[in-house]
Amino acid sequence: MSKRLFGVVLLTSLLLGALGPAAAWAVEEGEGPAEGAELPSLDELGSGTDTAREFFPEAYEEPSPFQWIYLPLVIVGLLVALVVLGMYLLWQPRFARERTTRRRR
Repeated sequence: MSKRLFGVVLLTSLLLGALGPAAAWAVEEGEGPAEGAELPSLDELGSGTDTAREFFPEAYEEPSPFQWIYLPLVIVGLLVALVVLGMYLLWQPRFARERTTRRRR
């Protein structure tokens, strides 16, 4: 057991050691504004520029009217399933009697 535990700890430390610094070094050169470029002002961000449109929230969609039908439909389905199972349990002795009378014939 100790060899297996040692192997798991060793593999975990190797993975963390290899993946941790690699993620920190993975900076792309072309992303973001250039070193000397001016950042957009607050007025530009609030206006209808392309930069502002990137940060706008998604358009509002009205909720579906069918979301209110979901819960009652699930409840009715469960009740129907329970009724069918209950009726089967009530009729099970009759089914057994019918099976034995058919065998006697």
